Amino acid sequence: MDGRSVVWRRLFRSGELHYMTTNDSAKLKNDLQIATVVDLRGESDIDADWIDRLTATGFKHYNIPLAIHGFSKEDTLKILNQFTCIGQTYSFVARFEEYGKAIVEALKIFAESRNYPLVFHCSAGKDRTGILAAILLSTIGVVEEDVIHDYILSTSWINDHLARLRSSPNTAHTLDGLPDYMHESPPESMSLFLSEIRGSYGSVRAYLKAYGAESMLFPSLENVLLV
Repeated sequence: MDGRSVVWRRLFRSGELHYMTTNDSAKLKNDLQIATVVDLRGESDIDADWIDRLTATGFKHYNIPLAIHGFSKEDTLKILNQFTCIGQTYSFVARFEEYGKAIVEALKIFAESRNYPLVFHCSAGKDRTGILAAILLSTIGVVEEDVIHDYILSTSWINDHLARLRSSPNTAHTLDGLPDYMHESPPESMSLFLSEIRGSYGSVRAYLKAYGAESMLFPSLENVLLV
């Protein structure tokens, strides 16, 4: 909003990385020169051997789960089926204290210049990463149109992700009972989410402060990500 731009090829949003081949890992290390991997999945989804592979290749690895606890799968599905779009689920989870605090913790990692270039990911690279990317970009002053454009990039490859999940008996069950909107990334949903954050907290920065962010976090993020 102040005329600056986000530095190119410093921060990458991704789906889960454990499908990477040795050549893929080499591309991240040598071509993209990734220094840090931030995994937003829950601990139960993380393969310890995969973390060992990452760290052996030279990547720093952080696990910052974006999750809310105390809900069974049945409870979660019941809640999800009450909503009509993915933006409503984002607004729902973001209001939980543990979720907001985890977002702040992730942004503290993003605020350290030594951690770049950095890739952050969840499973699909659309929801948890989409929320975090939108909050980060909004926090450093990126206009909403561009925040939304970044989010809807997920639309072009989500079918490939779903096909991979359905092709394996180990992962196909994770899709059971999910409403169709969970596989979508329409611009209206991100617009709704950002609007509700501003309506409830006043601004995205105020949202982060409500969950423990200190004021110095914001200029630190600007310094590492804007030119």
